[in-house]
Amino acid sequence: MTPERFAGTWYHSVKDESLVDKILAGGGWQPDLVNNTIYGAAIYLARTNWYCDQAARRIIACELSLAENETMDVFDASQIDANLGNGRSSKHLRFFFQTMQVPSHKNAEKGMSDSNQARKRFFLERGIKAIMFEEYKDVDVIAVYDPSVIINVRGVLRENVEDCPVRPI
Repeated sequence: MTPERFAGTWYHSVKDESLVDKILAGGGWQPDLVNNTIYGAAIYLARTNWYCDQAARRIIACELSLAENETMDVFDASQIDANLGNGRSSKHLRFFFQTMQVPSHKNAEKGMSDSNQARKRFFLERGIKAIMFEEYKDVDVIAVYDPSVIINVRGVLRENVEDCPVRPI
């Protein structure tokens, strides 16, 4: 059973609606569809206003099917910054990558880049299929490293998603 904090409906938005059509037509999510990422070749999902892009008329809604041991949502940053300790922020995640000697940087790259593939392998080799972190204050994001855990995929109109305001440019 999917852990409660990973359960429920999650959303993904892209400007290019042909990608929405490709994903919904059964092509599924592929790392090469990810253009700008710093956390590995993953599919990024949000619950509310993280990425409801104003140019996207349709967004993808889905759920996840995960076991507790396939998830991670706390990252130890204490070896880099003793004041941080364990936590859920994107800063904790970046420092965790440093501690574990996984390539990490602040510049976004294509999903299929060597460093993004290394981050993906790091989690999958440990049986972790999805991680959750706080991208911005009070905005949780899930990075899914194994697309097979994404279920009930459907397209929805952005304006029909209650908590999906247009993010500022």
